[in-house]
Amino acid sequence: MTLTNSHQPFSFSALKRGYANPHKLYDDLRATDPIYFDSLSQCWIVTGYAEVIAILEDERFTSDLGTYSPKSAMGWDAVQATLTQSVFFKDGIEHQHANHYLLKHIAQTAKRLTNDIKTIVHQRFSTLAPDGSMDIVKDFASAISFAATLRVLGIDIDEQQKFIRFLGYSETISDIASGYPVGNAQDLAMLISYLRQQVAQKKKAPSDDLISAFLAAPDIFPDEEAVLSSTLMILTAGHVTTKKLIGTGTAKILDRWPELQAEFVNNPALPKLICEEALRMSPPTRYIARWARQDADLSEQFPGKHHIRRGQKVLLFLEAANYDPRYFENPKEFNLAHRPVKHLTFGFGKHRCPGASIARIEAHASLQELLHLSHLKLDPAHPAVWNPNPILGGFRSCPVTFDPHQ
Repeated sequence: MTLTNSHQPFSFSALKRGYANPHKLYDDLRATDPIYFDSLSQCWIVTGYAEVIAILEDERFTSDLGTYSPKSAMGWDAVQATLTQSVFFKDGIEHQHANHYLLKHIAQTAKRLTNDIKTIVHQRFSTLAPDGSMDIVKDFASAISFAATLRVLGIDIDEQQKFIRFLGYSETISDIASGYPVGNAQDLAMLISYLRQQVAQKKKAPSDDLISAFLAAPDIFPDEEAVLSSTLMILTAGHVTTKKLIGTGTAKILDRWPELQAEFVNNPALPKLICEEALRMSPPTRYIARWARQDADLSEQFPGKHHIRRGQKVLLFLEAANYDPRYFENPKEFNLAHRPVKHLTFGFGKHRCPGASIARIEAHASLQELLHLSHLKLDPAHPAVWNPNPILGGFRSCPVTFDPHQ
């Protein structure tokens, strides 16, 4: 799928329109130029594996949303202002210290909460398994990822209706954070107010959770607003990451389900292998943005006219990089042997997602439960529905059926 204009054969607009199946366009873009300037949108589109890594590691590019991201024109400024205050959207020493601190606490949390997360998954699975059908995104993946993220943060929402309502708010904040503002701004303001109360309570009575860990590091998170913004970022990123991995990732391998289920009998480590390939094929975020903080000429490193000007936006398509045939053989095929080349779903190097270990625990536990379901397949009476957000993509809804008696 390309545009007919001979002067602009590719565009960011075309990639957004074709988000459900963009791989032909990725292939064409990569073959033309893995670092391509879209004159229509005035941004650079990066689709190559090595090229994405190079820019992620290049200090001349920044992810500082507070400086470069335009303000919303749809009433979301309060939400965006809160998100952009998070130290995790900054660069330099400040970001490195925060990321290192979070990595340390996430590692400790992963060890401490592994059984709790497995219990969350098992309880949700046990509720749905007797029915013989479910929406693997809405009923299973979304509820699990939200509950697990709340547990990591130290937030306890016992009331089911309140849980469901706040889960919806989190979905909308995920859209806003990715630049796709939909939903009710007033409802989101209520969620931020609720989180603000949680931060204030943790300040008075800290416990063994991530919000308390933020509050215990005033050199990194200097005030309650900094803690609030980082809490909101964790809630958003943690929820959307595992929801897409479990929901969309599982849906993509249903045609091989009998084979995988049979192999699981003799290979208990199979869920971990499936998880990594599902992560490669269905990254939670299709692309991430960087801005050039100064002129950067990449022409010698990557042949072509790649003189990126100060202030220009660069879109790093993690999804395209994960399908780069120069690094992954037959990348459009689900293949458990695609390692040892590492996918870029969780970023790379110092920009690697600190919550990756928690996401993997949730995914491993979920796949372990799902692999006990026989004849798991898409529900022919209720087709899957794509998430209209072109940045996140994946399924918004994916009904499946299975044999509840086996």
